[in-house]
Amino acid sequence: MWSKWLNCVLVCLYIGLGVCAAAPNPSATDAPAGPAASAAAPSRQEIIDALIRRSRLLGDARFAIPHSLYARYVRATHGPGEPAPPPVGVIAERGRYAITADAEAPDAAVELSVRLRVRVLDPGAGRDLAVLTEALRWREVAVNGEASDLGADEGWYRFTPPEAGVYEITARAALVDCGPQRGRAEWAIPRTVRTLVTV
Repeated sequence: MWSKWLNCVLVCLYIGLGVCAAAPNPSATDAPAGPAASAAAPSRQEIIDALIRRSRLLGDARFAIPHSLYARYVRATHGPGEPAPPPVGVIAERGRYAITADAEAPDAAVELSVRLRVRVLDPGAGRDLAVLTEALRWREVAVNGEASDLGADEGWYRFTPPEAGVYEITARAALVDCGPQRGRAEWAIPRTVRTLVTV
C-alpha cells in the first residue's frame, strides 16, 4: 500500500515539474529592455578596426617587403633629395704602357705608347690630373680619340675633365736614351689601380 502511495506522489511531482518547465517565464519575456539589450551589435568595420588595433600590438609580427617597393616608398615620402657624394673624386683605373723597337731603323728607335684610363666621379675634385711626365716629348696626344693640347705644370702634363665620365688619354713618345748602346731609361708614371707594361 505504501509503495502504491509513493508511486502516486512521484508521478504527481513529475507532472508538476513538467508543467512548470513548459510555462513561459514572465520575468524573461515581459521585462523591459535594459542598456545591455538596447546596445546595437558592432558593425563589420568596427570589428575590422578592432582586429587591426590588436594586430599592431603583436611584437613578433614580421613582414617581407621587396627592395624596389621600399625604395619607391622612401622616394615618395622623403622626396628625391641630394645624392650622396662619391667616396673619391677620380679613379685612375688603368695605365697601359707598351715599348716597341724598330729594328730596321738606322738608330733602332725605341718608342713608348701610353693608354691611361681615368674615371671621373666629381669633376670639381678632378682638376689638373697628372697624366704624362714632362721628361718625355709626347706626340699624338689625344683624349677619347680627339687631339688635345695638355698644359704642363710641376713636371707633369695635366688634364682637367670637363664633366663626370670615363676618359682615355693616349700618347706616344720616342725613348731617345734607349739606343743600341744604352738600354736603360727611367721616367715617372701616374699611379693607377692596374699598371700593365708590354715590351
